[in-house]
Amino acid sequence: LIKVREKGMGQKKTTAVFPKLVFLHRAEVNGNPGSPNFDIKQEAIQCSRTRLYPDYLSLDSGHLAEVYDRTGGKVVSPMGCRAYLSPFEHNGEEIYTGRSNIGAVSLNLPKIALEANGDWHKFFDLIEKYSEMVFEIHEDYYKKISKMKGSTNPLYFCEGGAWTSVGYDETVGKIYEASTASLGYIGVNEMLNAMNTEEKDRQNKAIQVVRYLKKLTENATMKYNHLYALYSTPAESLCYRFQKINQKQYGIIEGVTDREYMTNSFHVPVWEDVSAFEKLAFEAPFHQIATGGKISYNEFVYGVDQSVLMQAIDAAMQLGLYYGVNVVSTTCENCGHSGDFRESCPKCESTNLTEVTRCCGLK
Repeated sequence: LIKVREKGMGQKKTTAVFPKLVFLHRAEVNGNPGSPNFDIKQEAIQCSRTRLYPDYLSLDSGHLAEVYDRTGGKVVSPMGCRAYLSPFEHNGEEIYTGRSNIGAVSLNLPKIALEANGDWHKFFDLIEKYSEMVFEIHEDYYKKISKMKGSTNPLYFCEGGAWTSVGYDETVGKIYEASTASLGYIGVNEMLNAMNTEEKDRQNKAIQVVRYLKKLTENATMKYNHLYALYSTPAESLCYRFQKINQKQYGIIEGVTDREYMTNSFHVPVWEDVSAFEKLAFEAPFHQIATGGKISYNEFVYGVDQSVLMQAIDAAMQLGLYYGVNVVSTTCENCGHSGDFRESCPKCESTNLTEVTRCCGLK
């Protein structure tokens, strides 16, 4: 699989975007020199240097490593780009296969901060108010989907696709008892600016806010008897839509609404000049709080040295992260030349290019 991805797609060897590949990293299995599958890790890193994927998921530390340890080796892989299921037990066993996430509804944190006008007490009151609205939306959806019959999707509901089965004429409510609903959030960076947070307090304040959101999901799980999770929203388009809403309501505010987009979830903004390790150190605590969805990226040059990339990956794995490697991988559709170029091919000067990169907001 890795060698096929590294080779490229089609006659011009274009970088493939899907299906997504995730390398599950465990020190004694494939992570350390001398481990049985260390050669596969080397091949994966070689692929990531030019093809972005695979991503790397730590089973060495963090909450997913805890699941791995307490279940005797169960691996919880992400759904989509970063979504994870909350733990669910049936007959004394943790179950992950055959379950689903019913969706995420996200909070516009900068808008809430602007509404609070610098008052942290008011801010947390508003967070609770809007989060409860999210839970009510999800509860309404739970009720609706639980009334469906098994016959609406027989492969999933009746024939073994789900973690348990129902009959064709039965409702599917018991299957969705194991599903997760997510409270998402976006724009921590702009939220901190709107609340006039001092530089030395930024990480601590951000962690405080995300922990509060986590507590609200835990309370909702108890209140509604459904599995709620905190989700660090990727917001590929939402970062633009929410920003337009804020600009229309509040105008242009430096550091808050003065760009076309806001920052993804807890991420360090793309324009910040920080090292890979500084970025990982800032973002790492959020991975252990927002267990319903998270990922961290570093951007490298195309064909980055393998030893450099391994150092970054190893650091991310030791921190217990879900980690993505980002390079600009462009392929010339005329001559097949690949590399980091954007306007024209340096080999044949063609402008017929396919560029693959992961970016939310431009520098």
